[in-house]
Amino acid sequence: MTKTIRDQVYVAQWLQVPVEARQKLAVQFNLGKSGFSNVVNNVVVSDGHTDLDLSDLTVDKLQDYIVSGFTNKTSIIGLLEMAVTKILTPEPIKIVTPEVAILPKEEAK
Repeated sequence: MTKTIRDQVYVAQWLQVPVEARQKLAVQFNLGKSGFSNVVNNVVVSDGHTDLDLSDLTVDKLQDYIVSGFTNKTSIIGLLEMAVTKILTPEPIKIVTPEVAILPKEEAK
């Protein structure tokens, strides 16, 4: 009997991701939370996501999310790092300037 090791993010790796990014990624990928949060000596041991919950975070889903030409990357940890960067990078603010017409002097009065 052979066991297949699945390329996935495990809890120990997940907890190394900044809290804000974990929260946003969990929402983005609709990750379940079947465990309990656990803090020991001010260290988060579990945020409630289990290895089974994190198995929903696949290479294909991460590649689809990143979509910026790096889709040939297949290392799940590399893809997770890129997803963290993307989710924490704010969208550029688009400043809309109204069009202004310059009227001739006689119309401007």
